[in-house]
Amino acid sequence: MTNGDGNEGSDAGNTLPDSKVLEAAFDPLPLDVIAKVFPLIKDPERNLSHWKYLAGKASQNGLDSARKKAGKGKAQSTFNPYFVGCWVITIKDGLAPDFVNRKLSSNLPKRSDDFKDETFV
Repeated sequence: MTNGDGNEGSDAGNTLPDSKVLEAAFDPLPLDVIAKVFPLIKDPERNLSHWKYLAGKASQNGLDSARKKAGKGKAQSTFNPYFVGCWVITIKDGLAPDFVNRKLSSNLPKRSDDFKDETFV
């Protein structure tokens, strides 16, 4: 396995899967599901509105790197949860890495069960 920068790790305890491997471990999720997985505001309606705002400003705030497909019409944009998790720990009033790791682990698709104990961010 490689560490986060793509180089072979010399110490097995410090190796992390490459970000492309982690990206592939997750299925893209629509924005309303992303809002539930990564709640930034306790009230669900306000949280979804906030996520819609953030998604609308994705090219300005860096969330665009997590977007897999832009929504058109009534179709929602989809986002890779791994990249959203990486992003959401960096923003002001974002989420703690431990919380994000737990949410990512519990939202892995069945095909990615090998990553259940992974530290993602």
